[in-house]
Amino acid sequence: MSFFKRYQKIIKDVSYSLVAYALPTFALYFVVQPVIARYLSGEENGLFLTILSIIRYITNVLITPLATLRLLEKSRCITDDQLNLKFNHIFAFVTIIGVIITGFIIFAYSNSTDIINILLSLVVLLFLFFHDYYYIVFRLNIDFKKITIDNALIVLGFFVGLGLFTFFHYWQLVFISGYLAGSIYVFVQAHKLLQIGKMRSRKTPEINKKYLELSATNVIGNAIVYCDKLLIYPVLGGNNVSIYNAAGVVSKVISVISSPVRNVLLSYLVDKDKIVISRKLYRRILVLIPIIMALLVFVFSLAGIVLCKFLYPMFYDEAVKFIPMIVGAIVIKTTYGTANLILLQFAKTSFQTIFSVISLVLYLAFVLVFTFVLHMGLWGFCWSTFLQAVVCFVIIMVLTKRHVIID
Repeated sequence: MSFFKRYQKIIKDVSYSLVAYALPTFALYFVVQPVIARYLSGEENGLFLTILSIIRYITNVLITPLATLRLLEKSRCITDDQLNLKFNHIFAFVTIIGVIITGFIIFAYSNSTDIINILLSLVVLLFLFFHDYYYIVFRLNIDFKKITIDNALIVLGFFVGLGLFTFFHYWQLVFISGYLAGSIYVFVQAHKLLQIGKMRSRKTPEINKKYLELSATNVIGNAIVYCDKLLIYPVLGGNNVSIYNAAGVVSKVISVISSPVRNVLLSYLVDKDKIVISRKLYRRILVLIPIIMALLVFVFSLAGIVLCKFLYPMFYDEAVKFIPMIVGAIVIKTTYGTANLILLQFAKTSFQTIFSVISLVLYLAFVLVFTFVLHMGLWGFCWSTFLQAVVCFVIIMVLTKRHVIID
């Protein structure tokens, strides 16, 4: 039996997974956001990026852990309809909470009584909530082909929404159109999960506890991802958010490349009880890491300059000077994120939460010093991101060595 026939299903699943991940990423960051930026002012575009970050942050805090928990409880839910109903009740409750919280935050950030913008943003949130929870049906059935179809429909919806946006100038129409297309497909596929009704008197406190724990972890983990835009907008204004976003456009290329690589490495690591390398190889790795990182910074900085000029010409003159530092921070984060897989497998689970807290505190401390004390403006945020990445890199590398046997 040939290699491809033997691992045909795995190869197909990996291929579908790569396409499913890349489709919406490229569509959003290399088509949707640049097109929207051309129709909005720098300040308006910055507000759009900030509100989108708020919506994604709330979704990742409230819905992603619920979907993860539903996946983990797959076996129990198959034999217990009441447990599946319990998840639907939690979903309904957190959706109400999410709408209320997001509405207040968007109103505070926009500092406006533009009710149409706020309501349309909440519609985006509702579709994102529905899609990102019930899309779990594809992972329950291990059907990566349908995940790819789902993401392709979302991308097609984005393009339809862009047409509507050019006429009505409400950026929310792009995401409503995209996630409406995805939600319709999910609704058709996930009808068995869409169970409604009154629960019998059956308490499941362990589900509530697990959900709260996962959600609390996501509060910290996702704060690191989204806090830059959430801080830059109120401190420096929307135009600086637009400039910062344009300068970091190449980061999405890095994530598309690095995420599948990390997934493959983790798949190999889970089958190992220990990692043993020779002293000679260990020394070579120590020499190669900074060389490879420097090469990647150079290559992706050039790519970032080209992409920024092509996609965001209106912000290029201001953004270009920040590109090398932002790319440097991203490359460092990608490197220690890859090394962190060793700790994910061999260190205590609680370390990941502790490390997330340390990362967030470091970033906020640097922002306080560079932006508020030294008044360095957008440079302050760039330096904060870079130095936080350097410190975290050192922490991960030191701790990783403890879990590698050097023979």
